[in-house]
Amino acid sequence: MLALTILKDESMTKNSRVIYRLPKIIKAHEARVRKETGNPTYRLTNLALEAATGIHRNLLSGYRNHQPIRVDLNVLAKLCDFFGVTPGDILQLVPVVPGDNQED
Repeated sequence: MLALTILKDESMTKNSRVIYRLPKIIKAHEARVRKETGNPTYRLTNLALEAATGIHRNLLSGYRNHQPIRVDLNVLAKLCDFFGVTPGDILQLVPVVPGDNQED
């Protein structure tokens, strides 16, 4: 199993930080499907995402609801394939700007 660890070491986070965008990607996917299908209540469930990707729904819950500290590269690849995005769309390394509120 390949894994990418996002370290919370102070020396590594002084000049940059990781923005985690999977929740926004999921919301955009849901909005697109609602528009395409005309179903205003569509929601991508963890069960449906598990069936489509093979990623266990408990693991998906953690990825979906919390910014992970460690990212399994195989899981990242499956999520990228499903949503039609790249790893850089889900995880983005950005410089820290003094006075920035650090919200994406």
